[in-house]
Amino acid sequence: MMFGKRLIDAGLPDEALTALRKAVEVDPDSVIAHYTLGNAFLSLRQIDDAMAEFQKCIALNPKMPGPHFSLAKTYDEAGMKNDAKAELEIGEQVAKELRGSMQGRRVFKD
Repeated sequence: MMFGKRLIDAGLPDEALTALRKAVEVDPDSVIAHYTLGNAFLSLRQIDDAMAEFQKCIALNPKMPGPHFSLAKTYDEAGMKNDAKAELEIGEQVAKELRGSMQGRRVFKD
């Protein structure tokens, strides 16, 4: 999966699709695999496929804000402005809840 992300970062999304599809096949419940595959589709302007992957991410873990924001962006690029706005608001709420749940937690030991 990291190999697929590196291929995207290197500007090789077509090659990344092969690696990422394999990652999803091996672990269909991996939010990260679906998220990275969605980003590869988005970079190739394969909007419907990107939407489907981001929706799978949200179905697997609705408490991750990233897929909500990516789905909002994808909706926006598809001209679905109302859906984009609604999904953005969901993402912002999820991010706010996540920040609230992390508040007061110590990440590093003294």
